[in-house]
Amino acid sequence: MPRPVTLFTGQWADLSFDTMLQKGKSFGYDGLELACWGDHFEVEKADQAYCDAKRAKLKAAGMQCHAISTHLVGQAVCDNIDPRHKQILPGHIYGDGDPEGVRQRAAEELIKTAHAAKRFGVSVVNGFTGSSIWHLVYSFPPNLPGQIEAGYADFAKRFKPILDEYQKLGIRYALEVHPTEIAFDIASAERALQAVDYHPAFGFNYDPSHFGYQGVDYIKFIHQFKDRIFHVHMKDVAWGISYIPQARTQPAAKAAADKGHKIEPGPADWKLKLVKSTNGFDWEVVEYLDVPGFANESTVRFLPDDMMVAFVRREAGNKFGWIGTSKPPYNDWTWTETKHRLGGPNFIVLADGSMIAGSREHTEKGSRTALGRMTTTSYDPDLLLPSSGDNSYPGLVFHEGKLWVSYYSSHEGKSSIYLAEIELPNPK
Repeated sequence: MPRPVTLFTGQWADLSFDTMLQKGKSFGYDGLELACWGDHFEVEKADQAYCDAKRAKLKAAGMQCHAISTHLVGQAVCDNIDPRHKQILPGHIYGDGDPEGVRQRAAEELIKTAHAAKRFGVSVVNGFTGSSIWHLVYSFPPNLPGQIEAGYADFAKRFKPILDEYQKLGIRYALEVHPTEIAFDIASAERALQAVDYHPAFGFNYDPSHFGYQGVDYIKFIHQFKDRIFHVHMKDVAWGISYIPQARTQPAAKAAADKGHKIEPGPADWKLKLVKSTNGFDWEVVEYLDVPGFANESTVRFLPDDMMVAFVRREAGNKFGWIGTSKPPYNDWTWTETKHRLGGPNFIVLADGSMIAGSREHTEKGSRTALGRMTTTSYDPDLLLPSSGDNSYPGLVFHEGKLWVSYYSSHEGKSSIYLAEIELPNPK
């Protein structure tokens, strides 16, 4: 089922709502998730007229909104308040800075946020909870008996009245599981649910980026809390990567990889490897593929008989791309050299098992994005798309008898994305 993809505005609170609306639209998003700071969604002003006007602007721009977010105020509900909080909280919440007063005002604001969400027409409020025990997560000096339990009891005491009000309004609170919150991994998320007696208004805003660098299995989280994930955030992240320019030989590359480092491209003795995973996080090498010539960019697909086919770019020797085939368990490979240099090689398998491939083709007039028929032993590009300069990396989809190809090219003066619609002879 397709799902709308919206842009969370919290990182750009210095920009106005109108600016974010225009930018989100121009970026191609389906809508915005509005932060309750800046002027994006102002809880103190959010009477029905304000909400209607905000919704009308979204509608006029063809943009959706399915959630609002109150991370900053939510953080103060359970936190041990100190002067740092003054820089993230509205003045009327921080007030004189008295810790308990700040926590109580933050809790009241979360309830007001639920009422505003109801008027605005969204059913999910994302946010943080803060935590009175986050500082105990690394237990030295050793935690005393009852300290962790007291933290979850404090969370329950402060959040149950909030959640009761959310439940009356038909609004759900989605905690973004995150370091410094009462729930920051799988075990603490379960404990948080237990603390509020699995309150129906309490669940999670799932953002896997916060799990990876903690070593938390973010796929397991989905399975364990599938009924409690009310909203999803996603972003590009990298975990534990460092670059070792000197690791250019195969032994050095392996030594660097064993230490978790990412290394720069090496010479012809670089090894291509086939890996597998059950969760997208932990990877196991199936086989090192014996492809010389600095093999790098590759696409692998399966034929109807479970044969795996690999289409591989090479950047040393004669630089011609290779096609490889292997039967399960994919340890023994047969390789055929094509007569073409590849760049961004890709291919698809049609319903009858035939293959269409695309790549960068080097011609007398420069590089072009090319398409052609492919077999397990050959690649014959016979169609050049409008392209030149920096180009290629085609995406291929066969739909309703037509081949659709996305690719980039700079033949019109700047790098742009293009979409080609192609009629195939005798499509199957």
